[in-house]
Amino acid sequence: MTDENISGTALVLVGHGSNLPDNKQNITVFCDMLKKRDIYPLVEVSFLQKNDPSLLEILNKLIIDGIERIIVLPVFLAKGVHTQQDIPKVIEKATNGKKVEIVYAEPLGVDERIADILLDRASEALKRQADGTYS
Repeated sequence: MTDENISGTALVLVGHGSNLPDNKQNITVFCDMLKKRDIYPLVEVSFLQKNDPSLLEILNKLIIDGIERIIVLPVFLAKGVHTQQDIPKVIEKATNGKKVEIVYAEPLGVDERIADILLDRASEALKRQADGTYS
């Protein structure tokens, strides 16, 4: 993607949300990682429930700020009710009658890169067990 193709584009990560602080922190760290790559002019974090800001709040803010195109990126492993129903409903509510382009990305899904991470985690677990640091 060239710079001209992403000019005026915001990337919005959508996490599930949780009462546990790690969920929000993980999504926020992913957001920070993407910001550091300096590919998209604006990267935001949002949640479907239990954490702020909500996806609707972020979409409304970006639309009011005049963002031309928004990529909504669900940080979910698989398709489900949230990715196939809830997020599209929020997008529809936010864009109702407004002039903005919303691009809705797929969840992570099955990917060789994730398989590599799974193998790394298994190896790390075996190492911790051998070191006596894994319970």
